[in-house]
Formats: sequence, C-alpha cells, structure tokens
Amino acid sequence: MTIFEALRISHDIQRELAQKLIANQGDSAERHALFSQLKQELAVHSVAEERHFYIPLMQQDAGVDLSRHAMAEHHQMDEMIENLEEPTPAARVGWRKPRPLRKRSSIISRKKNAPSSRWPASCFATRRSSNWRVTTSTPTTR
Repeated sequence: MTIFEALRISHDIQRELAQKLIANQGDSAERHALFSQLKQELAVHSVAEERHFYIPLMQQDAGVDLSRHAMAEHHQMDEMIENLEEPTPAARVGWRKPRPLRKRSSIISRKKNAPSSRWPASCFATRRSSNWRVTTSTPTTR
C-alpha cells in the first residue's frame, strides 16, 4: 500500500466517523467513543500526511503555498478537537454539518478518482476540513 492509498483510506474513515458523530446526539458513551476514534484517526493521519506528503511537497516551489494551506487546516482541526474536549457542561459542543458541505461532499465523492491540477485525488477530502465547524449544544441535564 502506498502512502496515498493509506491517506485515502484514512480520509474515508474520518468521514465515516464524523458522520456518525454528527448523527449521534446527546452525551452518550457511544458519542464519546466515536469522538475518541476520530481524534486518534486525525492525529495519526496528520502526522503521516505532513511527514510523507506536505514536507516533500514544500521542497518544490509550486507546492509551498498549497502545503502551507493544508497544514494550516490541520492546525484548525487541532483547535476544533480542543474545543470539543471542553470539560464543563456549559461548554459542551457538538458538530454540525453546514448545508454547503453536503453539496460539496457529494461532488467530491463522485470526483475523488479524477486527476487534479492542484492536488492528487487522494487529497480531495483534506480540502474539506476547514468547512467543519463547531456549534454549542444545549447542555443536557441528567
């Protein structure tokens, strides 16, 4: 398996876990488990992508801006994970999938094997990460 195949599989796993997390409401053990799995997948993926893809890409002039942008998106994901880990009930947050992302997701999934002048097909899912946003949930009472 190449690094590109591994990253593509990781993107699929991330999408699946995020969709399950979005669909799962409330403060349940299942939601905590999904979040832990997603957090782990994002961490491993980020290291692999930055080490084996973005850093070598930055050695080429044409890849510097694209790599920096992608690494900035990884930083945004790290910040979002930190926000999702807020320990206080008043700060509990949930994930919401904005309407434009649903449309863009279907377009990207149809074209994920198409060649791109900007990115290899295996990197299309990364472009979407900045579209996820965190919204404050109503705290549940026990």
